[in-house]
Amino acid sequence: MNSPKVTVYITNYNYGHYIEKAINSVLNQSYKDIEIFIIDDGSTDNSIEVIEKFASFSNIKIIYQKNKGLIVTNNIALRLAQGKYIMRLDADDYLDTNAIKLMVYELENDPSLGLVFPNYFIVDENENIINIRVRIPSEMNNVKDNPAHGACTLIRTKYLRTIGGYDESFTCQDGYFLWINFFSKFKTKNIETPLFYYRRHNNNLTNNSELILKTRSKIISKFVSKNDYKIGNTLAIIPLRGPKFNLNSVALEKINNNDTLLDLKIKEILKSELISKIVVTSPDNEIIEFLESRSYDNVIVLEREPKLARLNSGLVDTVNHVLENIDQSKFEAFVTFSVHFPFLNVLHIDNAIKSMYLFDTDSVISVRTTNDRYFTSSKNGLKPIINQNNFTKLERDDIYKYSGGMIVTKLDFYKRGYNFFGGKNGHVIVDENSSLEINSKEQLKKIKYK
Repeated sequence: MNSPKVTVYITNYNYGHYIEKAINSVLNQSYKDIEIFIIDDGSTDNSIEVIEKFASFSNIKIIYQKNKGLIVTNNIALRLAQGKYIMRLDADDYLDTNAIKLMVYELENDPSLGLVFPNYFIVDENENIINIRVRIPSEMNNVKDNPAHGACTLIRTKYLRTIGGYDESFTCQDGYFLWINFFSKFKTKNIETPLFYYRRHNNNLTNNSELILKTRSKIISKFVSKNDYKIGNTLAIIPLRGPKFNLNSVALEKINNNDTLLDLKIKEILKSELISKIVVTSPDNEIIEFLESRSYDNVIVLEREPKLARLNSGLVDTVNHVLENIDQSKFEAFVTFSVHFPFLNVLHIDNAIKSMYLFDTDSVISVRTTNDRYFTSSKNGLKPIINQNNFTKLERDDIYKYSGGMIVTKLDFYKRGYNFFGGKNGHVIVDENSSLEINSKEQLKKIKYK
């Protein structure tokens, strides 16, 4: 028999309630040249009972294993795969009838393609569609920092083997690992049609955002190191008005017995091996004297004119003042930090700087996805800032809010227009703790005594 054109492997751990739907969605594909692996990763529910219903199907191979985790399971499937193309399907998700047919068509008609990934529906536990996840079309996407989904992406098998399969030192985020190893070597394409159904429920690994963000950071760090990306020398800038110019200034407020919020910010930035100098700039003598008493290594204290601390004075004016007073030739990039986000983790700082070089962007901003609705005034009262006629809660996952108080910018780009944006703007998502913003002493009190 000829080898099948496509390998689809279904990964399962305690999804007995959903897996039959997933398996049938592959069996019912309009494209039939498919081998199917069902890999049960040590389930303790009724999964085996459901899976055994399909034991007699000639194109299905069943593998029962002790719990090995997703990444190891991916490599097991890759070793067994006979298909020219390979795709993972999670047991709680399912495919559109024409999904494989349309993705195969793209790969067959463009040998330079390494992988194709479709838009997709998000459904609830009862299969009600609650959102459509739409990606920017590939030919229009100049910034590649938004990865394809790890599942339901059809991959050229030999290319996946060429990069050595999946890195088993990571426990999740196979999609992110796959993406950064593919987009820089092979062509990728988004199919602008929703072709699979991604189920949102309480047991999704997607819900563990802290683990996901830490894993993404580790993946980026390892990839950048392995591929010898040159990371430029980076300057940190912390602009402060100080208590004299801002009655709600929290910079010198103590968060514990010894450290102020400013101390916390400086100490975390100094943990970064990518930042060589910190400039704290303020017109307030109290800030300047405080820092001089601290005697931090690699921290420059720069006094700026009071007019640059006015509320109508923008960040650009402050950055320009800093750059005029340092040796710019020593730096290729700079990061502005806000002391109002004192708990920003160094993991995100390094991640942002590395991402700027990895994805070849001009700037990177720290963000969180938001479920908030935003409105502006009009002659008829408030109106949505964006079209929210069909604006469900989950759809707002694609709206990003500046959070974490960090903007990384390449110096040569900035000096061309004295702007942080306008070029290719990347982003990093920060964890909940890093996104905590403190704008008043009252807020700080609540945090201290929780």
